[in-house]
Amino acid sequence: SPSGFDPATAEGTVTVSCNHHERMFLIPDFLRRAQKEAPKATVHVFESAVDGKQQLKENICDIVLGPVSILGDIYYRRKMFTDHYACVMDPAHKLSRGSLTLERYCASRHVAVTHNGRWEALYFAALRARGIELKPDVTVSSHDILERLIPGSELVATIPFRLASRLSDQLALRPFPMDVFIQIDMYWTERT
Repeated sequence: SPSGFDPATAEGTVTVSCNHHERMFLIPDFLRRAQKEAPKATVHVFESAVDGKQQLKENICDIVLGPVSILGDIYYRRKMFTDHYACVMDPAHKLSRGSLTLERYCASRHVAVTHNGRWEALYFAALRARGIELKPDVTVSSHDILERLIPGSELVATIPFRLASRLSDQLALRPFPMDVFIQIDMYWTERT
């Protein structure tokens, strides 16, 4: 903490920019802690989609959380957690049984989260590195619709394991057939 800063008496607003993954696993604890330790502060949570760095640069937000790389001398970074990809599908889907090989995975129909076509999940680059060009049958703007979209369909969603495990009571959860890790970092500037 900067000298003289006391969260218990601090007033003002902190704006956090992040997406569904981070809102599900970081924001609830952050808000509980902020309410306890800085009761006079106001917290706003914005959707970052792919604009987190720009939002931070333009002072639209104070903190960015996500699997992004924000480089530059004015940015600070702290690793929050790592995750990896998993696949979710309808329990009756053929991939819910047997070995989930890369070949079987690629031959399936896919839904991908693209933040309005402006972002690509890290597993796409890993597949391309193996010469595989995966073309999703459906794209959606956020993970939040997957639990309603996948049941009864032939679609497979490849999403962070932590999100996938929250859906495992209604969808089949299988490991992604490659090791692709996701690092979630927190970024801020000296202004924060």
